[in-house]
Amino acid sequence: YLVVPVFDGKVYFINRETMSIEKILEAKLGAAHVEFSEQEKVAVITNHFSRDLTIIDMQTLTVKKHIRISDHGFDPNNKHLLQPHFSYLSPDGRYFYTFASQDGMFLKIDLQTLEIVDRLRTGGAPEQAHS
Repeated sequence: YLVVPVFDGKVYFINRETMSIEKILEAKLGAAHVEFSEQEKVAVITNHFSRDLTIIDMQTLTVKKHIRISDHGFDPNNKHLLQPHFSYLSPDGRYFYTFASQDGMFLKIDLQTLEIVDRLRTGGAPEQAHS
């Protein structure tokens, strides 16, 4: 599949061979980036203007969980992102690392338990980062 998150929160699953839409799921506002853990068979959707990450089961094409990562709500008058452009997967595919940008918190999320397992307060609000 091509997995295409769209700003309005929809995530399209497109069959590349037939160029047809196989499924549409609901993520959250600002859906924009997707990371895949082949080991855990999930996709993680970054929702720039939402408090929640969206975890999708790639075997069943269903939403497994929306994980609350931020205390802030989206303010349309404040254009800062609640979730950054870059996030990271551990080499073994088990952990997802991201910022809750407006909270100044770096998070480690276990993709087996779908819970935040560690956090580091930085005080910063990175919207663009890459190592």
